[in-house]
Amino acid sequence: MSKLVEKDCDATYSDEQADLFKSWVKHFGAVDAKELDLGVLTAIHELVVNHLSPSTPPGQELSSASVD
Repeated sequence: MSKLVEKDCDATYSDEQADLFKSWVKHFGAVDAKELDLGVLTAIHELVVNHLSPSTPPGQELSSASVD
């Protein structure tokens, strides 16, 4: 089981998720998460809990779903 890391908010992320969070903050042009507004932080949180990184190709998160 991976070690959990608690950040400066109420969310608790695994090390992998914490790294994803940092990469998304950087992707949006910020050095620190405090530079981003609540809407962007909420979107980043959703991406992180779904294990999506800035390098995830658009639509790949849907690739496991079968579309007939």
